[in-house]
Amino acid sequence: MVVKALRKRPRKSQESHLWKQFGYQESIHVIPHHMAPATGVGPRDPKKVVMVSRFDHVKGQIPVLSAFKEVLKIVPDAQLELYGRGADERKIRDEIDRLGLGDSVNIPGFTADASQVFSEAAVSIVASTYEGFCLSMGESMAAGCVPVSYGFKYGPQDLIRPGIDAMLVEPGNVKDLADSISFLLLNEEHRERMSQASTTIVDRISEARLIDEWRKILGY
Repeated sequence: MVVKALRKRPRKSQESHLWKQFGYQESIHVIPHHMAPATGVGPRDPKKVVMVSRFDHVKGQIPVLSAFKEVLKIVPDAQLELYGRGADERKIRDEIDRLGLGDSVNIPGFTADASQVFSEAAVSIVASTYEGFCLSMGESMAAGCVPVSYGFKYGPQDLIRPGIDAMLVEPGNVKDLADSISFLLLNEEHRERMSQASTTIVDRISEARLIDEWRKILGY
C-alpha cells in the first residue's frame, strides 16, 4: 500500500490512520508526490486572487465568497477568479449575486493550464474540507502564487511552511481566511518573499526524489 505525503508529522499521521483502519502493517510506505517546475509566464497581477478546483461543496467556494466580501472592505480593488466546473456552479453564481460581488468575482470556466493561471495571480485559496493530496496547491506554489489554505487532512501540512511560503488557516475560520488574504494583498514586499520561497517546492518534492524513494521500496 502506498500513501502520498511528504514530511514526518503528516506522514506519521496518515500512517496511524491507516493502522487504525487496517491494523499495523510494515508494508505501508509513504512517498511524496512530485512537483514539476511551473510553465506559466505571467504577468502577475498583485491584486488577483484565484481558486482552481471543481465546483463542489467539498472545495469550499461558498464560504470563500463570504471571506472575499470581507477582503473587499480592506482591499476594494481585489479581484477573485474561480476556475473550474461542476455541480455547484449555479449555487456559486447565485451566491455571487446575493453578496453583490459581480464586479469583483469572475468565473472564467475550466482551465487546462493551471500553471499559467497561477503565474498571473498573487494569491491562491484552498478551502477544501479534505483532500488526498492537494495537487493544485503544489502547482500554485511552483508558480510563485502564495496559497492561503485551511489546515485540512491531508496535504497543506505536507507542502507548506506557514508564514514562510504560505498562510495556514484553521478549517472553517472565514474571518482568518479573509484576514490572511488581505494581509498578503496589502504587503506586497513580504508576499514577494513568500512567493520566492514557495517556488522551492519543486526542489523539496522533485521527480528525482520520487524516483529514488520508489527505487528504495522496490529494492533497486
